[in-house]
Amino acid sequence: MKRLGLLVLIGYTASAGVAHAATYYVAKSGNNGNTCAQAQSISTAKLTIAEGLKCLAAGDTLLVRAGNYDEGINNNIPSGTSWSSKVRIANYNGETVWLRPLVSGVNNNGFAIWLGGNGVSPRFIEIDGINADATFMQNAVALSDSGGATPNNIVLQNLEIVGSPKASYSQTMVAGSDHRLINVKIHGSGAGGCGLPCSTYGVYVAGDRILIDGCDIYDVNGGGIHIYQSRKLAESNTVRNCRIHDITRSGDTRLFGILANGNNHQIYNNLIYGLSLPGTTGTDGSQGAIVAGPNGTKIWNNTIANNKGYGIKLDPGSVNMEVRNNIVFGNAGFVFSNGGTGTIESNNLFGVDPQFVNPSGNDFKLKADSRAVDAGANVSAVTNDLSGVPRPQGRIHDIGAYEFSGQPTASGPPAPP
Repeated sequence: MKRLGLLVLIGYTASAGVAHAATYYVAKSGNNGNTCAQAQSISTAKLTIAEGLKCLAAGDTLLVRAGNYDEGINNNIPSGTSWSSKVRIANYNGETVWLRPLVSGVNNNGFAIWLGGNGVSPRFIEIDGINADATFMQNAVALSDSGGATPNNIVLQNLEIVGSPKASYSQTMVAGSDHRLINVKIHGSGAGGCGLPCSTYGVYVAGDRILIDGCDIYDVNGGGIHIYQSRKLAESNTVRNCRIHDITRSGDTRLFGILANGNNHQIYNNLIYGLSLPGTTGTDGSQGAIVAGPNGTKIWNNTIANNKGYGIKLDPGSVNMEVRNNIVFGNAGFVFSNGGTGTIESNNLFGVDPQFVNPSGNDFKLKADSRAVDAGANVSAVTNDLSGVPRPQGRIHDIGAYEFSGQPTASGPPAPP
């Protein structure tokens, strides 16, 4: 009998230590007078996101129903403790949700989303499908390491960011480590004409092991993605499967697709086109599609086409860089500039017509008779192409961001074997 009582006690203690995740709701028809317990039912939701966030603890989820919310997120999301006990804020059932703070500095210190900074180190947070409109704000989104903060393991995915016309340096600033930006659309920013502070890049990365995957960046000011050695050297970041295009404004003369300072980054399966400043002739050395250095960065399977600047540039003093399987064609400037030592450069299609399906219509997939088909080097890290087609489809990898799959295209069916 005593043994049975001990087993019952042990069972009770173990179950008492298990966290039971809760789901809370926010809706435009909600009421902030509802308690957190009531907000676990969609019919008695909270009215504002800020009030819903007060209910959360590690492991919980906040689901937001459709609508425009005149508020921002300002360090008011509690941290998770691991990815199995994360805090998640998401749109309900795929509905369209917008953060639209209307008065700069009132709701959110000038940001639509601000996490970290001033000693606050958020972690294990996922924001999914919550769009951010910074039209009336000073900036759009920041994961900040200011004041000694160390934000880490934050995911932004399946959302759209509309930049601020008053922004400085970036629309999405990502500092800290181990963050993920997945399927994020970023566009609109900066008034231009005021020098470097008006070069409002799509994403400014000042951290380590950050993944930018499947993003669409356009109509920003000065550049698509800038990986920068800020308070320390940026290490081991990955930019893949992104479209960076139609950037025609800059705070000064600089314009780039991806500018990667720091070490050991991977840049692959990206499509960069339509980078063009008025009056650009291609001879300006500050305008390029991919610029990288100083050490160990891998540049694989990118397609760079129809830009007014140059293609790929390795900074002077770069060491042990790798450039494979890239297409650079139809740009105004030089194709490839290697300022480094120990560079591995192979299987690229530089300055040779790759036979795109419809380049004037921005369709840069490959025709069946393209010289890029079955002409690359097999790179084990690149398992799919930009559109998700597995690599290789033929004997070996194709060159460029797209793998020819043998499916019919706008140019007609593939040639017979």
